[in-house]
This record gives sequence, C-alpha cells and structure tokens, in this order.
Amino acid sequence: MTLSENSSPEQIVSWFRDNGWGLTLHTDPPPRGDVSNVPRALRVLPRFSHWADLVSLETGPVVTRWYGGGMDEAQAVKSAGRRWRAEHGEPASHTEEGGR
Repeated sequence: MTLSENSSPEQIVSWFRDNGWGLTLHTDPPPRGDVSNVPRALRVLPRFSHWADLVSLETGPVVTRWYGGGMDEAQAVKSAGRRWRAEHGEPASHTEEGGR
C-alpha cells in the first residue's frame, strides 16, 4: 500500500506500522514557549486539540513530538501522513498503486 492523500486514518496507521513507525495520539498541546520542534505550518494554524507523535517501533521512544495535529484523532493522523509525504518527497498520490 502507498501512503496517499486519500488514505483513511486506519490505512495511514497501518502504513506507518508496516514501515517501522507508530503514531501515539494525545491531547497535550505543544509548549507555548518552545515550538522549535513543531512544524511552522502547525504553529500558524488554529490551536489543535489532538496530536500524533512519531514513535520508532524498533527502539520505542518518541522520535518527533507533535508530528501531526488536528481537531480530532483522524485529522491528526492524516496530518502526520501529509507531513511524512512532504518531508520524504513522496508525491501526494490520489490513487492506490495499480488503481488507475
């Protein structure tokens, strides 16, 4: 499965897991004083209520806090998927592989 813009939150979570990553969902906002670990796009948007941290399944600890954000868990997961695609140069595919 590819990580596409149209992937459901469940598909995104599965994709991350299949590639050695996990997403931990929470409602702890980023600290107001230090937002250096929060992407600029997430800093300028309205305050989100739900967040996804990127976790290494191999080593266990959080790799990146507040990796994605949204107004609910599904939006936070989709945001994390978009960020992964943007950071890793993956195209924002709108179809699954072989689904053309």
